[in-house]
Amino acid sequence: MELNYDCIRDVLLAIEKVTTFDKSFTLYNNLENLQQYTIEELQYHFRQCDLAGFLYNYEPSMDGDIGVLDLSFQGHEFLHSIRTDKVWFKTKDICKELGIKTLNGILQISSQIISQIISDKLGIR
Repeated sequence: MELNYDCIRDVLLAIEKVTTFDKSFTLYNNLENLQQYTIEELQYHFRQCDLAGFLYNYEPSMDGDIGVLDLSFQGHEFLHSIRTDKVWFKTKDICKELGIKTLNGILQISSQIISQIISDKLGIR
């Protein structure tokens, strides 16, 4: 299955929305926030998020459900770099134009976009 970076972003946003210090996330209890994806797509992308180090205490179960205690620090950092639609859509456009399909590439591009937005806001050239 090919990675869908929109799905990764949506998964991270859904986890962040639900989790608190004492409340974890389970896939089957939160499908309404991820309706645009199949269960198989979600399971695959949750696993990829775990492999990327974005999830804290990832627990797949035999029935296909997935539990996550929280986002990891890396997961929060990645999500913060692509949180706003403005940054996300610019990042996706540049990635598509350049043929970049890696998480590291997305992070680097989004960081540059954020830096440019900050420089423009502060009038720094």
